[in-house]
Amino acid sequence: MAQSPWLRSYSWVIDGDPGILGHMLFSVYWTQTLRKAIMAQFPEGAPGVICGHPKDVRHATYWAVPDVGHRYADGHILGLQLWIPDHILPFSADDTVIAAACNQLTHLDVPGPNGLFARVAIRQLTPTQNGPRGLLARTWQGPQHGTVRWVSTTPVVFDRYPDDPRNLNSYVQQTAQWAGLPTVRQVRTLPNSPLPGVPNARTFHLRSNRVRQPFVTHLEIEFSEPVRGPVLLGKLRYFGLGIFRPVLHAIPETFEESPSNLTERTMEDAYE
Repeated sequence: MAQSPWLRSYSWVIDGDPGILGHMLFSVYWTQTLRKAIMAQFPEGAPGVICGHPKDVRHATYWAVPDVGHRYADGHILGLQLWIPDHILPFSADDTVIAAACNQLTHLDVPGPNGLFARVAIRQLTPTQNGPRGLLARTWQGPQHGTVRWVSTTPVVFDRYPDDPRNLNSYVQQTAQWAGLPTVRQVRTLPNSPLPGVPNARTFHLRSNRVRQPFVTHLEIEFSEPVRGPVLLGKLRYFGLGIFRPVLHAIPETFEESPSNLTERTMEDAYE
């Protein structure tokens, strides 16, 4: 079994109603705001794992965790998470100052597109507190023995437009290898994730200034051996796009571009 390099997380629930900006389509606005808020706790400069420098090493990944994967899921943001890579050892100097910084966060001012804005209170969860299921580490890690199949919750953003969008194996393999994950045996592109509550890949806001928008797609991937997550791939993996959920049972072969032809119970079974 292979283990993801991101082993530990800090979690916050959102108190209050952020309005339309509280939908997972705007995830990247929340994750960039969370990063800035944590960095602001270090007036002398944040540790490299927090600010993302140098770029050739793994650093923290910021998530806006959505309500998905069950029959009543609507894609609203349940809370926020910060996942720490394994080279930051528990109780090390960096770990201690990161924990202290996270404890200081009480609210976020989230600027959105087209004048949207949300000011919300956030509350950090302790390891012994019960929060929404989406904020539980095991939701993203999967079973202790791992699993080979994973499906994207937020779409994967590519750093370049692929020559053949129907054949993404090479790119996915490269990004998985960099993330310390095993060989990807199979890649399936999907405009829609089979997870209930997840919107079409192309409807997510990317905050991109490029004239030509990046290639974005949902993926179902199968590794050569079981993996214990979290699994994150793609250009915006550090900002909550390209995060995956474990598939614990087979997805029916009748699934094509929309999960509407599957029963709600079948889809819940696949991801529980």
